[in-house]
Amino acid sequence: MNNYKHALNAIKKASNIVTAKPESSKVEIMKFNEEQMVSIEPLYCKPMDSDAHSQGMTEKDIRLMVDDINTNIHKISGNIGHLFNTNGFHFLRAWVNECDCMIGGEFVPEGQPIIKVQFTDKTLWEMRKTGQLQGLSIGALGTIVANPDYKEV
Repeated sequence: MNNYKHALNAIKKASNIVTAKPESSKVEIMKFNEEQMVSIEPLYCKPMDSDAHSQGMTEKDIRLMVDDINTNIHKISGNIGHLFNTNGFHFLRAWVNECDCMIGGEFVPEGQPIIKVQFTDKTLWEMRKTGQLQGLSIGALGTIVANPDYKEV
């Protein structure tokens, strides 16, 4: 049960990555494709922002991460909250958002990495659409490296 509470807290904290909604944005992208059971999800925070663990990456590192994910995407298992692997979804493609835009009514800033997710389990799909399921993960582990350019905001 403790792992479950830890996962829920991590998910709540991570869900704050995509926040503000500027009035000037005119581009809107659908977050969910109902027919294909596909969603567009934040993969990580934008360059130099803090994630749920008070860590972050440079734009260069984010682009390297996205390239590595796409190179190995067929090897990556779906994961919920960094705790549970699942066959209920898999990843199709990752990219770095090239402009400020709206995805499903949420502001996604330029530079934020995002990923296209294919759901294969209808229950997980319905849970994701209603917001019950958040914290989709590629299950990756990283190594902390000191970055002299990183500044806490």
